Amino acid sequence: SEILKEEGAQLRFIYSFSDDQGLNKYRVSIIDNFVDARISSAPWFYEQDVNLSGTTSSDTISITLPYPDIEPGRYRLTVTVQDIDQEETSQNKTFHIIE
Repeated sequence: SEILKEEGAQLRFIYSFSDDQGLNKYRVSIIDNFVDARISSAPWFYEQDVNLSGTTSSDTISITLPYPDIEPGRYRLTVTVQDIDQEETSQNKTFHIIE
């Protein structure tokens, strides 16, 4: 829930997806979620799509924070999973970058 703003800091999370018909892809996105966000010259926005296959998938993801450009504050991590029928489901988690 809190990550210290320092060189080499990472956001890590574990995922496990399943679908009886088959998985297609997932998207990880991170946006700032606080008052006066995007005030520095280098605001942080992250998005990555990953293709999947089969009916189950699990892994650990590590995302390196853009030190020193990241602003302290609240951020929202969203993971969206799409199955082979193009149906999607999402889950959001909030975390804080602290100094």
